[in-house]
Amino acid sequence: MPQPGARIDEEEVCKDCFVDHLKRVCGCIDVTATPEKNDPPDYWARISGKLFAVEVTSIVNDQAYMASCKRFAQDIEAHARQNDMLKGFYALAFEREPAIPRRRSNDWEYLVASAMVYLRQTATLPQADAIILANDREGKISCKKFAPVPDRVDWGTWLPTPKFQDETESELSVLLQKAVTGKRERIEKKRVPEICGDAILLFYDAYSFGAVQDVKAAFRSVKGFDWFHSVFWVYPVWRSPETQTAAPLPLSSWREGCFLHTRETAWLR
Repeated sequence: MPQPGARIDEEEVCKDCFVDHLKRVCGCIDVTATPEKNDPPDYWARISGKLFAVEVTSIVNDQAYMASCKRFAQDIEAHARQNDMLKGFYALAFEREPAIPRRRSNDWEYLVASAMVYLRQTATLPQADAIILANDREGKISCKKFAPVPDRVDWGTWLPTPKFQDETESELSVLLQKAVTGKRERIEKKRVPEICGDAILLFYDAYSFGAVQDVKAAFRSVKGFDWFHSVFWVYPVWRSPETQTAAPLPLSSWREGCFLHTRETAWLR
């Protein structure tokens, strides 16, 4: 778990989820992944003795909106620290796409004040039920305390508006195709295949772009994906209180993954 207030390293979280999946689901015992300082690739992975080049790329549909979500969570955390009110691990959930007020506006001040009331009321509790901070026709923002440590406010958990199947598949296909083509060109330009013959592509769905079944359907129209040894999709999940443990869960535990493609049939479990 990163230090309180630290930026979530998407590549690291994605890599950890992939490694965890190989060990826990696929039964691979010997799995390591080492960052490459002069990327590409992002990582060198050794799986059961075989070396792989690993590239990570995010799939997002509205970075500007999600930047506002992240900034709002950071504002709440900063305000709580300034007033010595942050006592535990909290997470904001954005259901669909609720309006996020302009910073320092009256509405923004009201939401931050509401969050501070919740933090103060739950300071001594190990966990607490979620409260709704805002609810409009576009969606709602809720806040929930999950654990007594670490002292931080997570911005990475949200529930977006479901898209119609055709809309999701079309948009995803374009983004996936662009990523597959771009990552292959990037790897070949640095002549990575001469060092390591097989490359693995990890897609990081940071903001619940689409349901897994939509992703798999969209992926069927992508061309050239089989140049990669494997393609792995990482997506966020919301953990219920029953899944929480005394110790805070690593950020990779808030993500799950599945293979969209792999030449290793033993990994398809």
